[in-house]
Amino acid sequence: MNLSAFTDNEAFPTALTPLPLSSPGTKDLEMPINLLGERVAFQVGTNTAGAWFKLERFIPSLLRIPGRPCGEGIDF
Repeated sequence: MNLSAFTDNEAFPTALTPLPLSSPGTKDLEMPINLLGERVAFQVGTNTAGAWFKLERFIPSLLRIPGRPCGEGIDF
């Protein structure tokens, strides 16, 4: 599974480390993501034409940056 992140303060997406998938899936997968931005969009995909997978959950964990006003600077 390929994952890219689009932050509001960058001109190009950030490619994140790909996750190897198996069939059947044995467990939930986790990966650390260290991004800084007020808004972030994620793009999920495959590296092979015709390949597919079923994504049931995507839960990013957020951390507010101390000392920033409310709504500014959320760390993913």
